[in-house]
Amino acid sequence: MQHFFILNESFDKSVAGDVNLFSTAERLIIAVEAIDVRNDEYSCFTSEGCQVTLSAENDYGPVSATVETQPRHMNEAASILRSYLCWLASNGKIDADLASIERGSLVELVGLVPRSFVDG
Repeated sequence: MQHFFILNESFDKSVAGDVNLFSTAERLIIAVEAIDVRNDEYSCFTSEGCQVTLSAENDYGPVSATVETQPRHMNEAASILRSYLCWLASNGKIDADLASIERGSLVELVGLVPRSFVDG
């Protein structure tokens, strides 16, 4: 299973907003804005379902990421990834069946992500 970070930028954490995927925590923290971290505009998970907590010392940074040790947020991660994959499939960006995306587990959804969409 490939490993990546799922970043969701949305004021409502239960809804997928702008979703981006990153191969490393270093790439993730470079991509986020400290002021948005402080305004709690991001939710972040690993592809295994661990929550990633972002923090910033002030509105200008630096930003840090702390990954929980146990995958306690598999459903939340799957929900965000599912919305992102449905959008990609509906817009012809990936060749995947919407029904299989809708019923897929986190592991199955991670398997549908083309490597080119991580850090892309």
